[in-house]
Amino acid sequence: MMEFNLRILDRYYKWVGDSDIIKYILKRNIEINWVIEAGCHDGQDTLLINKLLQPARIIAFEPDNQARLKAYHDSIVTGK
Repeated sequence: MMEFNLRILDRYYKWVGDSDIIKYILKRNIEINWVIEAGCHDGQDTLLINKLLQPARIIAFEPDNQARLKAYHDSIVTGK
């Protein structure tokens, strides 16, 4: 079961990673009022979304404790 779920996630991340959705929004000049980003990890993608789409509100969270703790640790080590 886990292997099946990972294949689905891999396809999803490939689609999202290609920024197709952002290109679609920008090409059609769609106004974005808010964005919910689940799995924001260290916030890099959140900053990109904010820069490109300029939504009025972004709600971002990282539900994975390990990823959240790693991002927190990395921010302390790098000072970012």
